[in-house]
Amino acid sequence: MTAEPDADPNGVGAPRIACRPVGIVRSRFTEVTGMPIQAAASEETARLELFGEFAPGLRDIEGFAHLIFVTHMHLCTREPLEVLPFLALPTAPSDRACDLRL
Repeated sequence: MTAEPDADPNGVGAPRIACRPVGIVRSRFTEVTGMPIQAAASEETARLELFGEFAPGLRDIEGFAHLIFVTHMHLCTREPLEVLPFLALPTAPSDRACDLRL
């Protein structure tokens, strides 16, 4: 992740942040059709492949219980600020995207 000091889209003195890929997630799914809607409730697996230049960052991870990585869903066609959880009742109030645990 890099910060571009000359780019201030909101006029508050904060630099624009740019991310670059450190790897790729691979699974058997190449389109949304048939993809599990909740990975935790599925027996499907995927593999995170880290690009070689970032391998040193994995040194000594064996002692950790969890790894957190941020993803960019490159096939998404929209980015709503408010979403309705997929399995929610139609009468349920919508949740904000930042409240959803993905």
